[in-house]
Amino acid sequence: MLVQAAWGVWRDGHAASTRLRQWAERLAARRGKRVAVVALARRLSGILFALGRDDTPSCRNHVGTTFGTGRVAA
Repeated sequence: MLVQAAWGVWRDGHAASTRLRQWAERLAARRGKRVAVVALARRLSGILFALGRDDTPSCRNHVGTTFGTGRVAA
């Protein structure tokens, strides 16, 4: 699933993912596109881990979208 998400970032034109995409493109120039996408998936896993560790309710500042309100349904 992380690799699929990385492909989405690779193809996405959203401004919030620009820094990740540029990093992956620089890596792809040296190592190839598929290696860069897997490395991007690993970086995304680090972002997700940090969000869970810090108990962040939203990833608005990290990815550019909010997945819900951050509230747990009762």
